[in-house]
Amino acid sequence: MAMPAATGFFFAPFQFRQAKSLSSSDKPSISRHAPLGISPPSLFAISKNLARRGVSSRCSVDPKTLLEEEEAAEKRRELNSTNLPWDMPAPRVEELFDQCGAAKDVEETTLASTSATAKEEISNSLKLRECQNGKLAEDVAAVHGVKIRRRPPTGPSKHYVGPFEFRLENEGNTPRNILEKIIWDKDLEVTQLKERRPLITIKKALENAPPVRDFIGTLKASYKHTGMPALIAEVKKASPSRGVLRENFDPVEVANTYEKHGAACISVLTDEKYFQGSFENLESIRRAGVKCPLLCKEFIVDAWQIYYARSKGADAILLIAAVLPDLDIKYLTKICRLLGLAALIEVHNESELDRVLGIEGVQLIGINNRNLGMKTFEVDISNTKRLLEGERGELIRHRDIIVVSESGLFTPEDISYVQDAGIKAVLVGESLIKQDDPGRAISGLFGKSISVR
Repeated sequence: MAMPAATGFFFAPFQFRQAKSLSSSDKPSISRHAPLGISPPSLFAISKNLARRGVSSRCSVDPKTLLEEEEAAEKRRELNSTNLPWDMPAPRVEELFDQCGAAKDVEETTLASTSATAKEEISNSLKLRECQNGKLAEDVAAVHGVKIRRRPPTGPSKHYVGPFEFRLENEGNTPRNILEKIIWDKDLEVTQLKERRPLITIKKALENAPPVRDFIGTLKASYKHTGMPALIAEVKKASPSRGVLRENFDPVEVANTYEKHGAACISVLTDEKYFQGSFENLESIRRAGVKCPLLCKEFIVDAWQIYYARSKGADAILLIAAVLPDLDIKYLTKICRLLGLAALIEVHNESELDRVLGIEGVQLIGINNRNLGMKTFEVDISNTKRLLEGERGELIRHRDIIVVSESGLFTPEDISYVQDAGIKAVLVGESLIKQDDPGRAISGLFGKSISVR
């Protein structure tokens, strides 16, 4: 049965719908889970090209069947929602091409109308579908080595009956560790922020964002000049493990003294609930004239956060391998390159490092010496040395990847230890921010002044 005119005909990875042929109550909307690599303008261009080629008149896909498949996919997402960019309904693209009888023409038109990022996203999505073999998205994430669940698999623990609130605790809605708890709360927070500030408004704000500064280049220049690991000094008021670290907290003042005493770059905590940070702190530091490149220290679960960080003046962002599957990391690093941002990809163990080293184009890796998966927040700086031994270290040196040691660094001996292990940069927060003068504390940490200004 031929479909009506192509008005309202949408094409995206794993979606193929004819909205106009359905009643107003049955019309599906474009999935909110569609990759940001496929923008609405790209979808519009694709649909126009399809219409010109007469695809809709040749298509034999039953809209009712597609809608039923989408509803089934939606139920699966409700049962196991992980907000992965490929978690989308509908059949594989090749099957749709075959059903329409215009595979070659549609494929050529689609690829010609789609950005390079979108093409890669389609390819990645197809690869993931092929390897899933019916598994749920969380199972696929587990195959990628991701142990942190994006949100409670059995729904939230809070329930309401009239004016009363009560909790139903079970393994499914109870976080396993502090990092998972942070991620669950962050996922909800970002969902709410996206509703208040759609991506289109953030992209407009990018037009007025300050120029991006060379984060990686600055680290390399500092290491070459001082002969010691470049310092990424952290502006942090509090942490989940230590509570409030600095009562009289002025982020601009702290950033200025860091810069004056030799910090190459500055990390700014933007998480509010657990670290009492904010994107306003990031923006105010940039506007105050601090010249050091800025790392947005945020728990990234959505590409929207990267665009938002850039609009506030970030020059680099943090991606955590324990939270993000490989395809998420690939996709988000592409967004970073598009915006000119550096991506610091954080690992904690050998398996996470192996995953990251398997991703093409990685330039900056952070080794976190703090185990967020343990309630004790155990810190062990030998973790840095262990991960850089043997073939991994050789591969990192061969690729000229900058490795940053994070957490647990308090003395000149600590700095020397990680430098001997192959580190060219360190990220330090607590041992500096708790001092009366965080800037002067830098000399104490390195055993000498590292200021080049």
